Amino acid sequence: MGYTHYWRFTPTASKKNFLKAMILCEKIVATVQAKDHILANGMGEIGTDPIINGDKLIFNGIGEEAHETFCLDINNMQDFDFCKTAQKPYDKVVVACLAVLQRVMGKDVKVSSDGDEKDWTEGRQLAKQILGFLPAVPSGVKRRS
Repeated sequence: MGYTHYWRFTPTASKKNFLKAMILCEKIVATVQAKDHILANGMGEIGTDPIINGDKLIFNGIGEEAHETFCLDINNMQDFDFCKTAQKPYDKVVVACLAVLQRVMGKDVKVSSDGDEKDWTEGRQLAKQILGFLPAVPSGVKRRS
């Protein structure tokens, strides 16, 4: 299947907490885009920007550095979702957003990954650099032995 991140919302997940997480994720995405310009729209089209509109966040890498679309959407809080990043440069932004989502939503979401805690270091550090706090590795991510 390839290097993938997964998340599952509970049926009673708080939309209020989802929106709180979205504000933080949008700050991460906007900061990365302004500084490094490694993100594009969901299709990864060159010359486009991520979609950020308050209750929806959609992005991918750019061109050859794109893989699968990452999407968080309050109107589509499905039971289960995933994003294959193939560990391309935009993976760190996906990881940062999922770590923040887990921190804010707590038991309302379960985040897991094909990677282990080491693979989450760069994304968590990115969140810390931009937001001022280091989100924990979600419990669904493998620990190193």
